[in-house]
Amino acid sequence: MAIHIILQFKASTLNASLQVDDMVYYSEIITSSGGFETTSTPKLLGRVEVITIDEVNDTVAVKVKDSITPSGGSAPFTGSPYFSFSKSGKANHNDLIGYYNEVKFVNNSKDKAKLFAVGTEVTENSK
Repeated sequence: MAIHIILQFKASTLNASLQVDDMVYYSEIITSSGGFETTSTPKLLGRVEVITIDEVNDTVAVKVKDSITPSGGSAPFTGSPYFSFSKSGKANHNDLIGYYNEVKFVNNSKDKAKLFAVGTEVTENSK
């Protein structure tokens, strides 16, 4: 018997590229200090089956087919876990395409932070 978990988010906080068939992961927040949080190793929660948008309440419900919790169990996380997702390789196997890109990095902490490396792979789309 498949177990489904409904995750509810404010519409403004959900990544717009999340779509059906993406795999959802969660991490428990271990420590939090100076505006930064440390999380546990991400664990697979399951596959996105349905995304429902409620424009009246500005929320999005994501129905995930749970691949971890045994039948009749409860959600495997407590508190406020950090959720992430990976794209399905069926249709999302392309590199970034284009000639121009702009990136903005923001440190919301009052503490000094260092950025050691940033990388990407870009493919021109007109060749």
